Amino acid sequence: MMSRRERIIAIVAATAVLLLGLDRFVLSPLQQWRDELSQQTSHVVDELESNNRMIRTRRELSPRWRDLVAAHLPTDPAAAESQLLYALRDAAKNARLNVTTLQPERPAGKEELREVVVSAVGVGSMDAIAHFLYQLDNASMAVRVRRMRIGASEGKDDLTIELRVSTLYRVPVQNAAAAATRPATGGAS
Repeated sequence: MMSRRERIIAIVAATAVLLLGLDRFVLSPLQQWRDELSQQTSHVVDELESNNRMIRTRRELSPRWRDLVAAHLPTDPAAAESQLLYALRDAAKNARLNVTTLQPERPAGKEELREVVVSAVGVGSMDAIAHFLYQLDNASMAVRVRRMRIGASEGKDDLTIELRVSTLYRVPVQNAAAAATRPATGGAS
C-alpha cells in the first residue's frame, strides 16, 4: 500500500503527464490550427480587398478607356497600316536609318481591338538604330515592338535591324458582331 506522500506524488505525476499529453495532443494542435486559420483568413481578406479595389478601378476607368479608344484609334485597318508605315518611315528618316524592307500584314481576329503588324529591315550605325528606336518609342501613335534582332552586316561597320512592330485599330462593336456571324467566303466581295 502506498503512503499518503506517495499517493500525492503519484497524483501530481499523473496530473503532470495528463496536462503534458493534453497540451501535446490537444492544445498545441488546436493553437497551431487557429494560427493557420488566422493567417488564411488574413490572406483571403487582403485578396478580397485587392479584388474590390481592382473592380472599383475598372468601373471608374472603363468609360474613360472606351472614350479614348473610340476617339484615338482608327476604325479602318488601312488607315492604321498607313499611320504605322508613315511612323516607321519618318522615324527611319529622322534617324538616318536605311530601311530596305517594309512588309505589312493584318492578322485575322474577332476582337474589337485588332492589330496591324509590319515587318521591317534596316541598316545603319548604332546611333541611327538607337535614335530610330527612340523615335518609335515616342511616336504619337501606339506602337509595340513585338520582336527585334540586331546583327552585324557582313563586311561593313553598319548594323542590321530586323523588327516586327504593331499598332491597334478598332472594329466598331456592331461590325465585329456582324463579321463574326457572317460566313467566311473564299474570294473578295
